[in-house]
Amino acid sequence: MTTIVTVTYNSESTIEECLAGLLIHTDGLGEIICVDNASTDYTSRLVSRMAARDSRIKLVQNDHNTGYAPAANQGARLALGETIVFMNPDAVIYGPWLPSIEAALSTEKVGAAGPLTDVVTGDMWIGHYVSELVQDFSQLTQNVRRNFRGQTIETKLLVGFCVAMRRSLFEEVGGFDDNLVLGADDLDLSWRLRLSGYRLLVCKDSFVRHHCGVSFGSLDPEVKQRLTQQSDQRLKEKLIEHYGDLGQISSHELWGCEIFDGALSRN
Repeated sequence: MTTIVTVTYNSESTIEECLAGLLIHTDGLGEIICVDNASTDYTSRLVSRMAARDSRIKLVQNDHNTGYAPAANQGARLALGETIVFMNPDAVIYGPWLPSIEAALSTEKVGAAGPLTDVVTGDMWIGHYVSELVQDFSQLTQNVRRNFRGQTIETKLLVGFCVAMRRSLFEEVGGFDDNLVLGADDLDLSWRLRLSGYRLLVCKDSFVRHHCGVSFGSLDPEVKQRLTQQSDQRLKEKLIEHYGDLGQISSHELWGCEIFDGALSRN
């Protein structure tokens, strides 16, 4: 059984499409746990309405915004599934996507796996593997399933819009760092898994669309910048504690792309 954990905050524009796609296209779905971080829009009402129609949807309402990592950990503690997929509320499913990810997790020393997507940095970007990106996402889902069946790419980073792990391993590594309230949680988890000897896989035959940044966009820009910088600083401190001198450490070396170079160079 698989548990989907999604953390919502002012996600009314995307959450219905996200949940509907999961319910239709997820084989072996046990439950969807929506942890709402005190949304001020209609997110909770929309999720409650869908939960009334399908008991697999469970809504947890926080009375304040705890930040992403604490809310994701909160959902994980409630999960009953052997596999947990952490999925952003602005991700959309258009066809079968989970079987290849679950197969990847059964491979030796694989700690986490995720799909291809259309808006992302690093190895999960579908444009690395598909020359013509059709705008029919159902067709795109079928194309990658047909053309890349069973194919995976080992990566240094799984971006957190859609990441699957065995629940036992997630608990073993301590889950997400609660201090990473806005961003860098996926960088940190990917780094810690690889330090522990686990591999990260991108499943080329799985596709999940990503609208990207919808919940982030609802925050006041100054608040978003402050919280993001706090999370970046927390991760930077962890890297310093592990490596000592960061002068010879680059984002590309750690995560295969330049995603954290700005934070590494910031005083």
